[in-house]
Amino acid sequence: MEVSTKQDEWISLIKISESIEKVLNPGRKKVYRLYDQNHMAKGDYICLDHESLEGKEELILKHPTNPLKSKSIRHFTYEELHKKIFENGRLVYEKPSLPQIREYHQKSKSTFWEEYLRLEVPEVYPVVLSDELRELKEQMIAGKNTNHEVE
Repeated sequence: MEVSTKQDEWISLIKISESIEKVLNPGRKKVYRLYDQNHMAKGDYICLDHESLEGKEELILKHPTNPLKSKSIRHFTYEELHKKIFENGRLVYEKPSLPQIREYHQKSKSTFWEEYLRLEVPEVYPVVLSDELRELKEQMIAGKNTNHEVE
């Protein structure tokens, strides 16, 4: 979460909850979908807006709440999931037609393993934070970085 000040600077904020799953991730973010060599979804990667996956050959996907769980992926491709809708107050997104939305959804769904799609006891789809985003979140939870300014 971020707010804009009167000087047009962005300041990261965080909402603290007793349940770790409900604690919001601070800052302006990007979300990438990671794919293996067969173009099957491996997980989603959330990072701060200034971070990029360009040039990375390996990623360590760390579980967001259990530091003992992690896995390494190599030879991956990625797609940024967020699309720009407005820029400087103007609509810049061309809304797709219903058939285009349906086609996109079917194509996207076909990249998920059956284990994630089954209705009974589905596998949990990995959604991980970048190291920088995780560190910022941990600092803000600990109260060590309550006004993280983003350029």
